[in-house]
Amino acid sequence: MTKKLKILFKGAFNFFNFGDDLLFISVLEFIKKELSLTDNDIDVFINKSEKSIEYLNYSSPFVFNNSYELKDVLREIHRRFKQLQIPEALIKIILLFSLLILLFSIIFYKLTKRKIFFNKYFSFVSELNMIHFIGGGYFADKWRGKLLYEYFNLMFIKIINPKVKVLGTGLGLGPFESKLNILVFRLFANYFDYIFVREETSLQFLKKLNIKGKCDLLGDDVFLLLPLIEDMSSEKLQSKRFGLNLKDFEEHNYIQIKENLGRIIREAKRNGFNIEFYAFGQAPGPRDDQVTQQIIESLNIDAQVYNPYKMGWIPFMQKLSNLDLGLGFAYHFNVILSLYKKPIISVFSGHYYQQKINGVMSYLNKDAQIISINDLENLEINYLLNFNNGVNKDERVNHLYNTMKNRYSDVYRELLNINST
Repeated sequence: MTKKLKILFKGAFNFFNFGDDLLFISVLEFIKKELSLTDNDIDVFINKSEKSIEYLNYSSPFVFNNSYELKDVLREIHRRFKQLQIPEALIKIILLFSLLILLFSIIFYKLTKRKIFFNKYFSFVSELNMIHFIGGGYFADKWRGKLLYEYFNLMFIKIINPKVKVLGTGLGLGPFESKLNILVFRLFANYFDYIFVREETSLQFLKKLNIKGKCDLLGDDVFLLLPLIEDMSSEKLQSKRFGLNLKDFEEHNYIQIKENLGRIIREAKRNGFNIEFYAFGQAPGPRDDQVTQQIIESLNIDAQVYNPYKMGWIPFMQKLSNLDLGLGFAYHFNVILSLYKKPIISVFSGHYYQQKINGVMSYLNKDAQIISINDLENLEINYLLNFNNGVNKDERVNHLYNTMKNRYSDVYRELLNINST
């Protein structure tokens, strides 16, 4: 490889949500191991605004470079005029005017290949080889603003650099009910060369849209971590451990189910289980740690709380590997425990999490136990303690991992014109 490849990674990572950060780590480890690419081969560009990856003590094989996209252009203009103490209302008018100038500049560049303004933006965009939207459920009615931004951002990039390749992996799409959002997503998705989704509902949604690129169901990007997950498994402890996970989300009303949670926890303790909570997020991201602490205090129970941003991602994953049983609301808590082949009760609330958890857990493990938050009151403790959906899954999990690894390898090599070693 004579010239370094420039890849822009997009997603919901780096905002203090462990599941999304783990997706990014999974893809980077895949690129290093399966493609044998190093920092000498590629430049990795990301949005470094919050930097939650640094709190995980992750030793990245690649240097993270700051991207310079549409919002960075507008953010820089806003900052400069803010320093001049220009009123905010006037700055908004200036930003709108700047956006029109940028659009004119893009059209002018398209026609003449000459840059007249925003040289930094044009230089960054024109040199990109690929944009990789890594896994996550951030394309849905709930996040219309992000969808609109990513559509215009990608449209501008493709006008300036039509040769840039666009890949989406491990995506969860929807739920979509708004016809406008569906239209915008269809226009957006037509810029992709490949879109790989994580559950059947998303795949059927793409097929109905009849997009230009190739699409398939391969599962969640965290599947790529399977070899590392197996290596990170720590020695089995003698004491029994029951891990719980709560998710800070508007449709998760823990006050309403507090008594049922308390009943399950007390019964588990009477059956000899140590109680451990796993918080997958913290401010300024989802405040899972705060929600967890509030529940523990309201139930007046003795429980250990683990947070990857306080202890690092590897010790956190090793703690998860020691669990004997899990009950979780966060999507990736359920996925990780399934990859560890641990028995897990998956709980969802609302259509968004129903699609996420039910879709992927069913794909990953045909024997997955998935219940609504309203059904917790009917969850018998004896069933919970004796439940085991973690056996005889090795063949299924390994098959999904190998299928994903091989397909991603082929697509990366095709899109970046990398020769097989």
